Amino acid sequence: MSYTTTAIVTHVEEEERYSYFTVFGMKVACGGRAMAFSSDQIRQYETEGYLHLGPLLTTAEAALLRTEARRLGSPARALADANLINETNGVIWHSYAVDRDLEAFHCATRLPCILNRMRAILGPDIYLWQTRMNHKPAGKGEAWQWHQDYTSWWQDGLPRGGIHDCATIMLMLDDSTPENGPLQLIPRSQVQRDEGYWDTTGDAFAVQAVAVERVEALKRVNGIIPILGQAGSAVMFTGMMVHGSEENLSPLPRCNAYFAYARADTRADGSPSKRRHVSPYQLNHFTEILNHSVDDDAISQLVAA
Repeated sequence: MSYTTTAIVTHVEEEERYSYFTVFGMKVACGGRAMAFSSDQIRQYETEGYLHLGPLLTTAEAALLRTEARRLGSPARALADANLINETNGVIWHSYAVDRDLEAFHCATRLPCILNRMRAILGPDIYLWQTRMNHKPAGKGEAWQWHQDYTSWWQDGLPRGGIHDCATIMLMLDDSTPENGPLQLIPRSQVQRDEGYWDTTGDAFAVQAVAVERVEALKRVNGIIPILGQAGSAVMFTGMMVHGSEENLSPLPRCNAYFAYARADTRADGSPSKRRHVSPYQLNHFTEILNHSVDDDAISQLVAA
């Protein structure tokens, strides 16, 4: 049986966005700027392992982040060794530490509409574990193998990857469509960590992918959810969610930003990682507790500047 989450209404009024989704036949409000989760949404997240949040940013805010993303994904980036280059075609396809270079992304990781939701799931004291960006150039953006983020993070020393231990917000900087290789999730796949295997066959760097047999079994039972939406929309998912993506077959580039958070009592012990890091910025260097968020309109202020 497949479980789907389908957007049916989007209401935009005075810069506030409220998106309504049908979840198991129930109409639930999932969007809104600083809106906290309802108890129904928390239960859905705990069961399904993800929540589609709908549009969190205004059109102008998303456009600014998209422009800044193009700068991050260029050779002119200040932290050049935080970008990964595909050796086959010379294209920058992955950027780490996206909150370090530009104020707009620093603000994005600390917006109330993101931190409030993270605190509702992980608890009041959270820190930023990792920030990254996937660039998918038009017509040649690479696919990502089916994997769980926590399988890699466990090797980095993160001791727990449960539903209330770590989570990621994926923010769409371009529209996500069926043609441009959107993020795909397998709902209810977060129940166990899969040791997987090192897959070196993809266009991206080696990924500790989930075993093909398990992926097929999960797909038969739970189906696949493509995460579609307009630029500025977001989805939240747990660190053990099985996810991947196809190639970008569209004539336009597609870029997503990923902000991973963990609760304060879920920290790496400082031991050397059990895996090889492809960048010195693969993990966040600053893990202070995020006690304060920025103003709700912090990105809009940058747009107006």
